[in-house]
Amino acid sequence: MKSRMIAMITALALLLTYGCALAEENAEEPVEQAAEEEAVPDETTEAVEITPWDCPKCGTAGNTGKFCPECGTAMPWTCPECGETGNSGKFCPNCGAARPEGAVVKAETAVKAGDIITFGKYEQDNNKSNGAEPIEWIVLEIQGNKALLLSRYGLIKSHYASNSEGQTWANAEIRGTLNVDFYKGSFTDEEKAAILATHVDESADQQDPDHPADPGRVGNDTTDRVFILSYAEIVQYLPTEEDRKCYVTEYIHKNANYSNKRYAEGYTCWYWLRNPAYSNNAGVVDWEGKFDACIMLHPYGVIRPCCWVKVEALGK
Repeated sequence: MKSRMIAMITALALLLTYGCALAEENAEEPVEQAAEEEAVPDETTEAVEITPWDCPKCGTAGNTGKFCPECGTAMPWTCPECGETGNSGKFCPNCGAARPEGAVVKAETAVKAGDIITFGKYEQDNNKSNGAEPIEWIVLEIQGNKALLLSRYGLIKSHYASNSEGQTWANAEIRGTLNVDFYKGSFTDEEKAAILATHVDESADQQDPDHPADPGRVGNDTTDRVFILSYAEIVQYLPTEEDRKCYVTEYIHKNANYSNKRYAEGYTCWYWLRNPAYSNNAGVVDWEGKFDACIMLHPYGVIRPCCWVKVEALGK
């Protein structure tokens, strides 16, 4: 009996000793596992710098976050598989590739300031039977993902306003000519969507100091898709008289009904500026690229349309 109790006590002691050792071993495992799973910094990972981008929905420019601060639209992305740009969904519409995590669009433009590009069509060769011709534009400036375009040639013959008394850009017929007739008739639906609504400044700062408007004659600012440049903008983008000279198309040449030889082939034209001038006049750039003014009723003024367009819609 005594020997049996000694055996039981010995067995119990061995069991307790083994259990404690096992517990100690299991207690150490999480520590070792946690040490193995400890995050190791990836030295190859670099912070992605977001190139400033323009919102495709509301037009807010210079965004540096992943969402537009004005309307919340997500930043467009470039497909890593096929290179399709301006994507806004979860998948590339061209090849179906999924949007990469943290994708950013890089403002790599196909055009630069000073380039001549084509965009839209308008009658220019005076032969309507062969359809309208591609419009050539001078790229004046690139801002993020948009470009400021000025027609290379004088495209339209028109007065500034049929009733010049007290007229400014905001209520003049020339504005309707561009934003209704020209805009609707010269571009496809896709091209129209690429032309951005633009705030047009009508402050006195835009006027020619040598041909100022009458005191108090300052128009209201507008929002337009197509406009013409003001004196201040011409000075900014076309600083020399040679830069400012403009030639007309064959269509304008044949239909201007002008006896002035300056409208002959190889000669320049005069064209309207946006800002009003003294009395019932508006600012103009003359045949020699100099600033002047002309009565708004003049029927043979020439128009050089101007607009801001999404770069992705342009090609040389």
